[in-house]
Amino acid sequence: MFRLANARSSQLIDSEARVTLSINDTTTPGLSRKFFTLKLEFTKIGMMPLSWTIVHAIDENSPLYGATEQDYADWDAEFLIVINSFDDTFSQQVHSRTSYKYHEIVWGAKFSNIYGSNTQGVSTIALDKIGKYDKVELPVMVSA
Repeated sequence: MFRLANARSSQLIDSEARVTLSINDTTTPGLSRKFFTLKLEFTKIGMMPLSWTIVHAIDENSPLYGATEQDYADWDAEFLIVINSFDDTFSQQVHSRTSYKYHEIVWGAKFSNIYGSNTQGVSTIALDKIGKYDKVELPVMVSA
């Protein structure tokens, strides 16, 4: 999961996310990389008034299924994230890209609540806490 928010006063419309997993290819001699486009819970949202948590379910169809923290290190795994949106104020497409290496992944965590409301009852978001998380127990993987 990755969480993002629009820190500007402009509206972002038709936001689209792509997440690619890049790992070392250990099946061929020499140094090469494999790339996997990860299936996301939602690839596009119409508006982003607050925040968006981008989720890839790790199930039997995921290239990450059954992988351990050590596997991520052995693969030199990197997650490449690209966000495209239409900025309503400037009437143009805007793009953002970032990446996370395997050692930046937080295992056994869930995002903390960043939502609240002001004295008038208007929803607020604490952007300074967007990266905050709470530790949780990981589910136990049962092999067939």
